[in-house]
Amino acid sequence: MLPINSFWYYLAAVIFLSFLGCQKPTEPQKLSPPTVVLTPEDASCTEIWFRLQFSTEEPVTSVTLSRNDSVIYRNTIFPADTVFFDAGLEANRVYLYKAVVTDQKGKKYDFKSEVRTLDTTSSDYVWQTFVFGQHSHSIIRDIAVIDENNIWAVGSIYLKDSLGNDDFKKYNALHWDGTNWEILRIPYEYNGGVSYSELYAISRFNENDLWFGVSNIVELISGQYKPMVVPIEVFPSLMNDMFVGENKKAYLLGNNGNLAHYNGSSWTKLESQTNLDLTSITYFEGKYYITGSSLQTGQTCLLKIKNDVCTKIFEGPWTTIFNNLVIARLKSVNWFSKYGLYLSSGRNLVRFQDIGTFFPVKIAQSELFVNTITGTSHNNIWFAGPEGNISHYNGHTVKGYPELQNSHIDYLAINTDGKTVAAGGNYNINSLLSKAIITIGKKIR
Repeated sequence: MLPINSFWYYLAAVIFLSFLGCQKPTEPQKLSPPTVVLTPEDASCTEIWFRLQFSTEEPVTSVTLSRNDSVIYRNTIFPADTVFFDAGLEANRVYLYKAVVTDQKGKKYDFKSEVRTLDTTSSDYVWQTFVFGQHSHSIIRDIAVIDENNIWAVGSIYLKDSLGNDDFKKYNALHWDGTNWEILRIPYEYNGGVSYSELYAISRFNENDLWFGVSNIVELISGQYKPMVVPIEVFPSLMNDMFVGENKKAYLLGNNGNLAHYNGSSWTKLESQTNLDLTSITYFEGKYYITGSSLQTGQTCLLKIKNDVCTKIFEGPWTTIFNNLVIARLKSVNWFSKYGLYLSSGRNLVRFQDIGTFFPVKIAQSELFVNTITGTSHNNIWFAGPEGNISHYNGHTVKGYPELQNSHIDYLAINTDGKTVAAGGNYNINSLLSKAIITIGKKIR
């Protein structure tokens, strides 16, 4: 449980910011007076978000909110449409909330709503690790888990030829069928010819339609490779991340603020409002969020795209402090529910609520630094990073896996379907040799 002063701090902050930002997570109902509605909107293991709306014939003089018959909020000034945030709760427990609205004639209107918090998830996984590459520098840059028997990874792999000599023919993808890895060479168009260069990003439209990218795109649809040229004037960069969504609407992220959009038939360059290197993108309910940073300047940023317009939410030094949190380098972002927008910040997992101002809240901390995050819910979030760091947040605590930790391993990508998780990166042997590494975890219970 959070201390009571912490609870009131977060509750007051969310209510206050709702006033300022006019948070509208869903279209408000048109209420005919007299009406009071209390609607649950999201829940984690220890928190609940819900929306209070009311319409009365007479002016309202007080609003009281209670949880399990205990009053948790009372005020005489209150907007008719507000999002509440209740923290310090127990996992997998039903709470009864009641809102009572009183008008100036003393008439009371109430509404009750039951909400169950999420249960914590299991962090018990069995692990398999695979290493690829026989000379030079091999690496995995991105990974996609379709299911436990269908995993894709991209990067570059160098093997030896049949005589045992170094072969500089580059392999740029791998596919796992549940039993074996197939090492592949995926062709894509470059300068009017065919190239098998290193691939940097992968995105799934559906299980039969995958997109691979480096500066141009290769679409794997129903087993056939389909090249897609991205005009260099639109995207003059290598790709750091990519998202493909409904109607094959896509966004590409690159260095120096390069951002490109595909509307299903043509490409356009978007103004990102920054010169930082864009590193990660996520999507939920019509909005996209992007992280970016620069090692040279020590700056980081968070961007938002809505209706194909990119706006800057935050840009500043890694040392910037918000809510007693050093923001550090924002490297990865993941969004999977209405209030489930999470960012990696150094070793921290932080949650951001877009309510008119930048207000990150620290949720958990990894033992080691984090390069990337993935997840399916508030209670199932994975971290991956340097020193062989793979860690799991189950909605309450973070579990690391010491058996996987290794100072020579740097995980750059991680993905999960909810039951299977896979991380990829590089295993540095020495200055002349590094190998590609993939670690797969399967839930035991």
